[in-house]
Amino acid sequence: MWDETLQNYSMARNMTARSAVDDTKTHRRLNAQELAEAQEKRTVVGKEILSSEILYMRTLGAIKSVFYVPLTNALSSNRGIVSTHNLQIIFSDILAIHEMSKNLVTDLKSRVSDWSSLQCIGDIFVKFTTKLKTYINFLNNYPTILVTIERCMEQVHTFRAFLKRHERTPETRMQSLAELFLAPTRR
Repeated sequence: MWDETLQNYSMARNMTARSAVDDTKTHRRLNAQELAEAQEKRTVVGKEILSSEILYMRTLGAIKSVFYVPLTNALSSNRGIVSTHNLQIIFSDILAIHEMSKNLVTDLKSRVSDWSSLQCIGDIFVKFTTKLKTYINFLNNYPTILVTIERCMEQVHTFRAFLKRHERTPETRMQSLAELFLAPTRR
């Protein structure tokens, strides 16, 4: 059995080495025009990634400014609409994702503003892979978040009225709180 495993490993290793050699045969040097076109495409892609992340960050920012901040301010002034516990359940993960997004936009802006033909952005995303647990936490808690929103809407008429006033406005791009919470699931 061990001999068969060793043979399979050896064959796979040789195939990988051969394919690496074969891959070098298919690569060729770009001429000046092709190189300029490739650099132009990289510039467009870099700017598009930044633009997309800025829109995403604004969506998350709307959740914070339109919903979280007023609800927190109401609590601070002893006119709480929902409890601190419910605010924590509903907003803690999305606020952490918003912070991540702000940091990512800062790094991307810095890189894109100093763009050259040698610039890359992959390292920025590699750096952020260590923080992807935040998304996992959000996705695991998403059903609980929705249930908490629904329960608060049923039990607290002031929360229901608050949502009615703040949802589907230009700031929220005509979306409800629950719809805005879908943004991280689309990333």
